[in-house]
Amino acid sequence: LPGVVFGAFRLRISGDHPWLRLVSHMANLRSRFLRLPYGDQALFMWRTAYFKVGGFGGLPLMEDVDLVKRLNRMGGFGLARGKVLSSGRRWRTEGFLYGTLRNWLILLRFLAGATPEALVKRYPEVREGRKAHGARRKGKEEKRVWLP
Repeated sequence: LPGVVFGAFRLRISGDHPWLRLVSHMANLRSRFLRLPYGDQALFMWRTAYFKVGGFGGLPLMEDVDLVKRLNRMGGFGLARGKVLSSGRRWRTEGFLYGTLRNWLILLRFLAGATPEALVKRYPEVREGRKAHGARRKGKEEKRVWLP
């Protein structure tokens, strides 16, 4: 995509429930019109742009939104035509309406200045065998960079 500094793929959430299709559609609209994709949309960017904005900030939550906000200041965003499949586990586990409203509230609070450390308390880990948010990330910042 010419002129693009960073981008993401369109989102498809696994599962057949109509709510999951609606959430996917709304996420794609958010990405397209607000230039605010989340990490589960397989963000891509130029390596130089990643390092110029300081990379991931080591936050326990909203690290993708924080990075995207900084990348948006650099310039062009592109939403790829391809789709990435993301798990619907959290919606099935917590409930479709609750999960969606909670996510919106967390985003709004983050954009209004709430700290990720305060927000992570409202976003429990649902993957079996995983530690709480942030615990698996400490000290691994440079090891997680897979950019060409």
